[in-house]
Amino acid sequence: MKNKHLEFWLTIGSLITLIIIFVFIIFMSSMETIEFHKGYCIFLIPLLIYSIFQFIINYINLTEN
Repeated sequence: MKNKHLEFWLTIGSLITLIIIFVFIIFMSSMETIEFHKGYCIFLIPLLIYSIFQFIINYINLTEN
């Protein structure tokens, strides 16, 4: 028996994480400061891709029935 309530919150959590990472990359790449160079956002792209796949897998598992 699958717990749909848990899968729902995992899907929402991965969506929120995806949005936060995407907004952070966009915001930080548009600003050039001494403390944070916009080139560092390149290292966040694999995390963004992982979050996209995590959301897709959680959404498929939630809506498969």
